[in-house]
Amino acid sequence: MALFAIGDLHLSQGAKPMDIFGAHWSDHENHLARHWRDRVGPDDTVLLLGDISWAVKLPQAAPHLEFIAALPGQKLMIKGNHDYWWSSRRKVESVLPPSLALIEHDSRIVEGIGLVGTRGWLCPGAEGFGERDQKTYDREVGRLAQAFEHLSDFEGPVIALLHFPPVNEHHEPSGFTAILEQHGACLCLYGHLHATVGWECRLEGERAGVEYRLVSSDWLDFRPWRVERERLRPRSALRQERGGSAALQGGKHR
Repeated sequence: MALFAIGDLHLSQGAKPMDIFGAHWSDHENHLARHWRDRVGPDDTVLLLGDISWAVKLPQAAPHLEFIAALPGQKLMIKGNHDYWWSSRRKVESVLPPSLALIEHDSRIVEGIGLVGTRGWLCPGAEGFGERDQKTYDREVGRLAQAFEHLSDFEGPVIALLHFPPVNEHHEPSGFTAILEQHGACLCLYGHLHATVGWECRLEGERAGVEYRLVSSDWLDFRPWRVERERLRPRSALRQERGGSAALQGGKHR
């Protein structure tokens, strides 16, 4: 089994043409499907990092979910800031095709790899960050911590899935990065950033033992990115490298 990741599919099937955001988005759904079928096999798993559909209501998203379901592999999805169709978990799960499942501030273990996920949010210090953002940020940091609690006894490698980058555009530490480091994540995947301006703000590479990687679809040229399993370090090894216990020490993360 191989593990792939891609975010920001922004499926619209013509209702909202994406090429208004640049020529590279022209016919992107067909490009995505072609690259997906070339890379992903039926026994593989694809991690979808939010902004899946432009639909506003769940019934409007049904054709997009069926489009994804028809592609090879199992799919695990987290919510993005534009997934307005994603209402309650119960309602979404009631209409999901069999090959799709959700990660919503909780966790799963797939082929010996722990996966935790939540949407995330803008981080303090980001341009335009305000009081309302602080409340949402605090809630999402708490949800990431909650997701890790489900893996408290798991010692294998852990991948964190966020829609938003876990840092501001200056790459300053945040509550998200603190939790990733303290709980022994080896890899953090995120999306949300598009086009040249957004891409210039990306955080990639290793920092404090966590590898960060942008997987928004246009950044990947609509090719699902394959996770390099041999680079994933077990949580137990990371804890030793980071000086002992990875448990949170209490207090708020800002």
